[in-house]
Formats: sequence, C-alpha cells, structure tokens
Amino acid sequence: MDTSTEGASESARRAASELRVGLSRLRRLLKEFYDTQELTPSQLSLLSRLSKGGPATASELAAAERVRPQSVAATLGFWTNAA
Repeated sequence: MDTSTEGASESARRAASELRVGLSRLRRLLKEFYDTQELTPSQLSLLSRLSKGGPATASELAAAERVRPQSVAATLGFWTNAA
C-alpha cells in the first residue's frame, strides 16, 4: 500500500489523519462493547438487510453486502445449524 502523501493538499492530509484517528477510536469502542455471546457484525448486517428488504437469496444478500456468496452462505449456515 502506498502511503505517500506527495501531491496531496494540506487539507487532504489533515482529513486523512483525522479519519485514521476516528476509525481507530471507533475500532477500540467496538472491541470494548462487543459481546461475544451476541451476534457478530456480519450477522447483524444480514438480519438488518433482511428486516428492511424482506426475503432475499444468499446471492442477492452477497451482492448487497458486497461480499462473496460463500461468506453469506457460511453465516446462513451458522443459523441453520444453531436452530
């Protein structure tokens, strides 16, 4: 990954720095409050999408979530096995 800031404006560099700090803080907060006994973020995302959009195939969910269909199938398989 090229992390060079050559040619970037000062405001772009400052915005990138602030974004990096903000994402780091968010990541720490999520790790602090994430309960491993509850649903994973990917499970919550799929449930939210199904709740808002209604029934969908694994392929449709994968396209909407911008992940591989195999990832959605694994999440759905977890629920099927847990039931």
